[in-house]
Formats: sequence, C-alpha cells, structure tokens
Amino acid sequence: MVYGQLGQYEKAAGSTKQAIPLAPNNVSSYVSLVKYNLALQRFVEARQIIRGAQLRKLDDFELHSALYALAFVGADVDAMTEQQQLLEGKPDYENYGLALASDTKAYGGRLAEAQELTKWAVDSAIRADDKETGATWQANAPLQQAAYGNAAEARRSAQRALSLAPASRGPKVEAALAFAMSGDTARAESLAKDLGKRFPLNTQLQSLWVSAIQAQLALDNKNPTLALNDQRAASPLEMGQIDT
Repeated sequence: MVYGQLGQYEKAAGSTKQAIPLAPNNVSSYVSLVKYNLALQRFVEARQIIRGAQLRKLDDFELHSALYALAFVGADVDAMTEQQQLLEGKPDYENYGLALASDTKAYGGRLAEAQELTKWAVDSAIRADDKETGATWQANAPLQQAAYGNAAEARRSAQRALSLAPASRGPKVEAALAFAMSGDTARAESLAKDLGKRFPLNTQLQSLWVSAIQAQLALDNKNPTLALNDQRAASPLEMGQIDT
C-alpha cells in the first residue's frame, strides 16, 4: 500500500503478488494488484487478475470499478453500462456506479447529465447511511464545474459538499481546490489553513492537496512562478494513488 501511495507500482505489484498465495481468499489483495496493473497500463494482466478472483467466487465493488475503467479505456460503452448495472440495487455500492457514470459524462463535456448522476450518487450514498461518501461524490462536481469555467455553480456545489459532511477531510480538500479554481480565494485559503493545522503529519494531504490548492491560489493572484514552486513538494508523490 505504501509503495502504491508513492507511485512505485512495480514494487507494489511485486509485494502484493507475494501476499496473495498467503491469503488466497482475501479479495483486497486482488483489488490492489488490479489497481497497480491499471496504473502500469497492463490491461491484459488486470483482466487476468480479476478473472482469478472471480474463479474463487470473490467479489468486490472495486473489481467492478476496475472493469468499468478497462471498458472506459477501450471506449466500450456497453461494458461500462453493464458494470454500472451490476452495482444497481446493491445499497452499499450502487452510489459508486453512479459516480463512475457521472465522471464519464463530465469527461465528455455533458455536464448537465453528470450533475444529475452525481445527485443520484449522493442520494444513494445517503440512503446507505454513508454521508461522507455522498459528500465526496458531491465534492467531485464543483471540480468538474470549475474546470469548465462554471465558477458560480462550482462554488454552490462545493458548499453543498461541505454541508453534507463538514468535518470530513476528503470532501473538504476537494471543496477547497474547487473554491480556488472558481475564484473564491478567501474560502480556499481558510480551508487549506484548517486542513494544514488538523493534519500536519499527513504526507499526501500536505504535499499533494495543500500544495495544489496553494498553487491554484498563486495562479489566481497572477503569480505562476510561485505556483510552480508550490508544486515541487508534490513531485515525488504525484504519480501515487490518492488517499483523501
């Protein structure tokens, strides 16, 4: 897991391969190995690992997410839809499929459809008594809106995410970045400062998230040199798996 967070996927895959024979029915090891192979763009190997888990009757929503990712890379709309539908009706996991579909719509520039799917994902998570995950899906929306230049909607959506889970770290970091991208520098600075104080020893938060927020604020202030300097801390970790 640590190798994965550092972006050292060859080492991460090697360690996980050794772990699987020691606990062959531990689905999380298969999930991790699939993720590392996706990061290494070894798509055939990723499918083989998923098949190996399925032969052992192991299932996990993250395996479906990986199959969705493989379908997305291959532009296979039917396969993406199939994986989303397999998660439908499963109270704990349905929201993940809806969130994946939302991201796909946003990637294609279909923001209205992405927003509707995000709403469904948030509602589904809340019904499953998981407000924090719902807030995370809600926090994805303002980043999408800000990226397309819809600043006012991005700020409104970021505020909704904070309202759902005001003490949650993940939604707060995404909301802070969205505020910075949409021009609300005061709110972004305040949230970034709070996160820095609350999680001083969280390497990813300090090096990746806070530095990204500070860099965006520097761009807002027409200071590209400072923005580049702020990103130096992120360089050793920027290819790693993100843990919000």
